[in-house]
Amino acid sequence: MLPRRAAAGIVLLPLLLSGGRERPGGGDSTTARRPANSVASVAITVNLPAYRLDVSDSGRPVRRYRVTIGSADYPTPVGDFAVDLLELNPSWTPPASAWARGRAPMPPGGANPMGRAKLRLRPLYYIHGTPDGNAVGVAVSHGCVRMANHDVMDLVALALTAGAPGMADTTRARLLGDPVGTHRVGLSRAIGATVRYELIEIIDGRVHAYPDVYRRRSPEAEREAQLVLERAMAPRPAPAGLARRLLDAARDAALSVPLDSVGPS
Repeated sequence: MLPRRAAAGIVLLPLLLSGGRERPGGGDSTTARRPANSVASVAITVNLPAYRLDVSDSGRPVRRYRVTIGSADYPTPVGDFAVDLLELNPSWTPPASAWARGRAPMPPGGANPMGRAKLRLRPLYYIHGTPDGNAVGVAVSHGCVRMANHDVMDLVALALTAGAPGMADTTRARLLGDPVGTHRVGLSRAIGATVRYELIEIIDGRVHAYPDVYRRRSPEAEREAQLVLERAMAPRPAPAGLARRLLDAARDAALSVPLDSVGPS
């Protein structure tokens, strides 16, 4: 499989693997949902082992956020999604899962585990806020992608501008400025969202390697990562086994090194 290129010179190595699930939900609908009939210019890309969410607009990078991902027991699913529904100040209803047994529903507010907003990837899976802004950059969720509340509100503002172009500026400002009311908004232009599991990336001339949080490293993944390195380093040769050595070095902590430092000059 050839590497896929994303915005801003980021080379992505697809590892399309199944994931787990989280079942947050709830909230009242105050803005009617409309089925998405086109795709917005804004797109979201999440690289799970990097704990990173990137936003691009017409291929141009515009935002980068640190995120929390699903734990090894509840891995965040990978794949391509269409975000056509978002909710501000959502409530939370405990799912019928063992981890939520005994927990009570929660209204919108500072302690709500969904935070200030959620964007639906698919039923039961969301990109959402968290009241604990310090607990990002780890793998502890039940499958959803968590963001600091100020970051998820920034993302929602971008999504509303790109995904609901017919919305009046005053309406958008009212929704974003309401700290307590629940507002469910259907997007007429879906926001494309790609969730990947990329253990090696090349970004802006640097090689980034990440710990294998879901233990999905395999000989095939190493071979494909080696191909990514070979293409990025061309016409210089990539040393045999370079991907394996980088992944070994990143076993416990992420590393970032200049691309021109990892091979012969």
